[in-house]
Amino acid sequence: MTLAVAIDILTVVLIVVGIGALFYLILFLKSAAKNFNLITSDVHDMKEKIEPIITNLEDACGRANSIVERTEEYIDSLDQLIEEFKTRYNSFSWGVKHDNPVADFIKNVSALSKGINAFWSKYKNHS
Repeated sequence: MTLAVAIDILTVVLIVVGIGALFYLILFLKSAAKNFNLITSDVHDMKEKIEPIITNLEDACGRANSIVERTEEYIDSLDQLIEEFKTRYNSFSWGVKHDNPVADFIKNVSALSKGINAFWSKYKNHS
């Protein structure tokens, strides 16, 4: 066997191996494209299902913000009413020192309103 025949045989073998590799690569790419299309379809289906949920959450957040704003307005008006009441009550003081459950109640309501305001401001900043 001469060197030229051996080179020809190796060339044929390499061509066959190359064709086999190309055939395998084509099958692999076809499978990858099919999987990519399936993933794309799944992502599209998931997007379709998530969009109504996001819309509902946006509506719920809008309603919650509206409720919070009204509650803050009510608390502010209650604070003003309490301050007005404290001013009037202190003006009727006759120098008699006694326990004042109304003042304690006013302090508790004021503290509660400040706590709620702090909570909602942190909640809004976190959202």
